[in-house]
Formats: sequence, C-alpha cells, structure tokens
Amino acid sequence: MTLPLVVTDDPAYQFSAQALACLSSVTAALPNPPGNVCYRVGGEVAHDIDMVRDLCCEGLAYVSLGDTYPSSSSFPEQDIVRQANTICPPPAWAQQLKLGIIRCVPVVMDDTGAMPSCTDWTLAWQQNVVDTIALRQVACCLRVWLVGQVGLLEGMSMVMERQTQGTPLGGCVERSVTISLQQPNCDCG
Repeated sequence: MTLPLVVTDDPAYQFSAQALACLSSVTAALPNPPGNVCYRVGGEVAHDIDMVRDLCCEGLAYVSLGDTYPSSSSFPEQDIVRQANTICPPPAWAQQLKLGIIRCVPVVMDDTGAMPSCTDWTLAWQQNVVDTIALRQVACCLRVWLVGQVGLLEGMSMVMERQTQGTPLGGCVERSVTISLQQPNCDCG
C-alpha cells in the first residue's frame, strides 16, 4: 500500500498527532494498558473483524478523524448563516477528533456456558472507570498543548464534548470522547 502525501504542517494533522501522543502517554501508564494504540478511520471503529487477534480483549485505544466544517465566531457551531450571507470564505474550520478505548466485557466465561459473575462484572466496571479517567486526562493533555501553541493555532479554541459509553457488542465495549478544535482556514486562499 502506498501511503498518501501527508501535509504535516496542516492543523488537523498536528492536532491528530498530538492526540495520539497524549493517548499513548496516558494509556501507557494505566495498570492494564491497551495493547494497540493507533489511528483508525471512520465514525464506527472496527474492532471485532480480525480472525486471528482479539483486538478488544487486547485493548484498542484510537484517534479517528471526525467531521470538518466552517466555524468561526460561533465555534463549535457550524457557520451556516455567515456562509449564506457572504461571498467570503470561512475564516476558520472546526475539526473533530474521536478518541476512544475499546475493551472486552464478560459474556460467557467458560466451556460450560456459565454466565459472568458479579466479580467478573465488577472487574469490567473498574476497567471502565480507569478508561474514563484516562480519556479525561487525554483531553486535558490536548488542552495544555493547544494553550502552549504559537503561530498558526495561537488563539484557537478547543471544546471537549460529552464522553460516551457504547453498548456491549460482541463481547466488546467502547468508551469515547469527541474533541473539536478550531483552526484557521488556510485552504481557501
């Protein structure tokens, strides 16, 4: 597979790279760090399609590129009225990133088909608490990074949105947070 040209000075790239660095650093310090920390593509991250590896039981922490849309004075809201009332390009974009951690949850525990015990569920719950704390720490790491920026991202805003808990699916459960970064429009000359 030939890798596409990546523009490393683009704010979306810089934001994503920093998000992955924060996620890697924070999750490496966990008592049960995810075995996989990497970029993923798409709104729903595939984690249960591997015939050889069990990605969710290994643990998967990811950064995924989300929506991009014009947003300036009303960030993080989309600039719909402003676009309709002017011929000028938008002064800024909003770039969303989804950061998540996928883990396995107890379903059938042994060869006899016995259901998970309260202890099994308590251990899964404790892991879930650790992961929610980790995602909050990653969001804080990104905020600190953005505040320290000079140049292109200086003065831009960041919004940490709601952290969500997915429903168990195929023995896996996902916890994620969406973070929106305002970045200047360098694309419309």
